Order: sequence, then C-alpha cells, then structure tokens
Amino acid sequence: MKNALLFCFLFLYILSPTFSVIPIQSSVLVLLPLFALNFLKGGFLKLDRKILIILFFLLFFAFYAGLIKSILYEYSAESDEYVFSKMLANNFIYLIAGVSLGAAYKADDGFISIMKFTVFAVALNSFLIILSFFIVDFRDVLESIMAENAASNIDYSEGFRLRGLAAGGGFALAAMTIIGSICLVLINFRGKIGTKTSFLLFIVFIVSQIFVARTGLIFTFVIFSFWLLYSLLLGKQKKDIIFSISFFILVSFFVFSYLYSSFQEQLSKVLPWAFELFNNLLSGNGLHTKSSDDLMTMFNVPSDLFKIIFGFGFYESSVDFRSDSGYVKSLYSVGVFGVVIYLFHVFMMLIYLPKKFPNFSIFFYVLLFFVLLMEIKGPILYQNYTARFIFLLYGLSFSLCKNVAHEKSFPSYTFSR
Repeated sequence: MKNALLFCFLFLYILSPTFSVIPIQSSVLVLLPLFALNFLKGGFLKLDRKILIILFFLLFFAFYAGLIKSILYEYSAESDEYVFSKMLANNFIYLIAGVSLGAAYKADDGFISIMKFTVFAVALNSFLIILSFFIVDFRDVLESIMAENAASNIDYSEGFRLRGLAAGGGFALAAMTIIGSICLVLINFRGKIGTKTSFLLFIVFIVSQIFVARTGLIFTFVIFSFWLLYSLLLGKQKKDIIFSISFFILVSFFVFSYLYSSFQEQLSKVLPWAFELFNNLLSGNGLHTKSSDDLMTMFNVPSDLFKIIFGFGFYESSVDFRSDSGYVKSLYSVGVFGVVIYLFHVFMMLIYLPKKFPNFSIFFYVLLFFVLLMEIKGPILYQNYTARFIFLLYGLSFSLCKNVAHEKSFPSYTFSR
C-alpha cells in the first residue's frame, strides 16, 4: 500500500498533470495532505539550522529578483514579469516537500524506492505517449481529461508532439525522461530491477522521446549506450544483455515493418523531424538542426553593463530580448551577480548531496552534470519537472539520510566504491 501511494505521489507531483475536472496542478493537490501529515507529526518543528538557512536563501533570492524587476524592468513581456521570483518561491515549496516525504516515508531502502518509482512514473507516461501516437482515440481521451495549458506553444491534440499525462511536453518533459534514464541505470546497478526489464524501459524512453524532443532523444540514447556497453563489458548479466539485444532486433524488424506500413503518413512526418541531426550529419550538412541554429541566435545580452551585472527582471519572451537558454534567461532576470549566487547554491548541492548519500555520490555527479548541460538548451534547473525532482532529493537529504547511510555500497561490477 505504501509503495502504491509513493508511486501515485511521485507521478502526480513530478509530472504535475492538471485535469479538467479540477483545474489545479496535481503537484499542489498532493502536497496538501503531505504537508498536513508532516505538520501533525511535528516534522516542521524539527527543521535544523542548515535547511532553515537554505529556505531563507531561496526567499531572499526571490525577493531580490522581484526587486530588480521593479527597479529596472522596462521591456514589454508576453507573460508574467515576476515569473523568476515565483519559480524561486516554488523551490522553497519543493524543498519542504522533500523534507516532508522523508519524514513520512521511513523505509530502510527509502532512497532507492523513491528512485525506482520515479523511473516507473516516467516510464508510464512515456508508454502513454507512444500509445497516444498510434491510437488516436486514446489520445483524444487523454487530452479530453487534461486541462488546456494556455501558456503552451504546442497543440497536443494534433500533430506528433505529445505529452501523455504530463503538464506539458517539449524539452522540459524530455529532460525529466533523461533523468529517469539516469535513475534507471542506478537502480539496475543496485540490482533493484532486472537487466531485461531495464532494456525494455530504455526502449520505451527512447521511442517516446521521438514524440517529445530531439535533444531528449539524443541524450537518452547516449545514456542507454553507456549502460549497454558497461553491462556488456563489466556487468554480470551479459547473457541477459545479449538476449535482450537479439530479441529486440528480431522483434523490432517485424514491429517496425507493420507500424510503418500502417502509419506511414504519420511516421513520414515525425521521423525526419526526430532524426534531423543524423540526417544532416550523413548528408554532409554538419552536426546541427534548425532548433540548434535558432538557439545559437538567442545569446544576446543588453549593452548596459549595470543590467548585465544585476539583471533587469526580464525572463519570458519580449520584443527586445528572447532566449530559450536557461542561463541566458537567468542572466536577463538577475544578472551575472544573481546567476553566480544561484550556481553557487547548486554547487553546494553538488557537495552536500553526495556527502549525505555517500553510496550514491556518482549518481549525483552524473545527474547534476546532465542538468547543468541541459540548462544551456532550456531552463530546467529551478522550474518544471526536473526542479521538483532535484529539490525533492535535496529535501530528502535532511530527513532520509540516516536510513541511506546504512545501505551497502554499489556492487563491485558497477561504479567504483
């Protein structure tokens, strides 16, 4: 029962679907009983000085971003100008959510359980995405129960860009699927999920990324390739890997032949888009896509040195400045000064989390490396699915670490101890 509740919580909290019957994000709805439970158990009275300092930092930084906006903002935006401040305030809530979850979930293998059910939550949504593409009626049902997101620039009711039950698709969802892939490697190396099952889940992740975002497709394939090579060369389950590869090659030939003949019109639109990078590379046009070319034009900065240093409160698209890059958006909002402060906090997480979870240090290094790398493409460090997940882990470190400290280290055939 506890595992089922944990899975439901992680699915609704991380993916945060908003259903038409209750037009409130599910991430908000599931936090209410969690906070109430933690309050009744006196969890909030046990917050130590370290987390109180971090919570104060997030609120202070949110206030700073809003103050900069009020003083220096002079560009017309298409949406809420205080969005950066609100995201930082959300980080405050995400951190408390991690503390509350750790207080409510004290299983001996709590950390690994949370990683495992995060993988299952992402895998379920990825499977729904695949079904939505091939079964139009199923897609219509999903979209009919989901509230319309007015801020989204993708119409999920038509075309090949899909989201499953997540609040939205695109790069943000692709980034969370990448993190799900990293978590999958962790729990497989820990022996909590079999090699054949891991192989199947990786295939689901990769196929779903075709309908979400190309960056996600590339990164997920890279992680899958690493896991595959490592398991073949150093793993103890080589026979399972060889069997999985052979079975996949045999079955995929017949499955793809059937699907392409049945859905040729739909696949002829999505496949060139999804594999544009590889098509350009093989045709001699270089390693780039249309979206990567657009991204390279989005690194403009204001000429005013004061605004470069302190920012000017701008975050979303405007006539004067526009960028998809998370770093550039942050630069516009709080300047070099604010970006350095926030990245310092991120690197403190990089130091603190491995220290609190010493048996999972490599996992955190890899996780934050990919997050910092993906931030170049889009803002995931302090918003969307990835921020909810990362700050959840951060909060867990203050309430779950005593259990994790007694867990055994990685098996000898995986990452070094």
